[in-house]
Amino acid sequence: MIPLVSKSSKDFFSDDIIAVVGPTYQAAMTRDQIFDSIRKFIHYIFISAYPNLTCSVYMYGSVPLKTFLVDSDIDISLVVSDDSGIVQPQLCYPIYSELIKRFEEVAAANPEITGIHSIMAEVQVIKLQWYSVPIDITLQQYSAYIAYNFLEMINQVMGKEGLFKRSIILIKSWCLYESHILGSQNGNLCSYAIEVMIIYILNNYYDECYSPLDVLRTFIRSFATFDWEKQILTIFGPIPTASYTKELATVTHIIRE
Repeated sequence: MIPLVSKSSKDFFSDDIIAVVGPTYQAAMTRDQIFDSIRKFIHYIFISAYPNLTCSVYMYGSVPLKTFLVDSDIDISLVVSDDSGIVQPQLCYPIYSELIKRFEEVAAANPEITGIHSIMAEVQVIKLQWYSVPIDITLQQYSAYIAYNFLEMINQVMGKEGLFKRSIILIKSWCLYESHILGSQNGNLCSYAIEVMIIYILNNYYDECYSPLDVLRTFIRSFATFDWEKQILTIFGPIPTASYTKELATVTHIIRE
């Protein structure tokens, strides 16, 4: 049974858990240094192989949001542009091949870089490990950076001493280590899905949540009986799956026309 807490954003029980599983100063510094090395290397590749293209490299997800767990990866995306604007994603496949080749060349002389491979999915991903830290590299995922900024704004709006971010860390650790439902690579929930679920909780039960433990308790109570087959969750509340499917079909039809 989850213990009750007082009406305060100070909750030493969950703060102790967050201190163990959440970001530490050293872990954040290590990830920033790794990202800086990868960013410089990618810029070098573009200068030598694609002088007519411009490349911006940025992090998104839990690392810049400072909600990563101890074994979380670093999500990196490249936005590639030419004189006419942002290059279409389907035209970036040769760049993926060039990046993999260059990383493999560097890895041959640097044992700290391992596991370089590519996953062909809806969004192609280059995966590797740098000093045992997992790295995911994608191209043209600028919407992910927009999502990161949205989550930062949510944290500011929610207030209560960063309740949103602290709740993300606590609930992600519960989902990963206790209930084993976190990890999209295994068919489970992705981090962004959990963040949407937490925003829903704070949107609808804000006055009941004073600490991450309050949010976790409400999270479990709300979703233990949620009908995922008949309803879809938004940050404002559930909507019927049938109405969403009908609306999606209408929008798709309009786009095709």
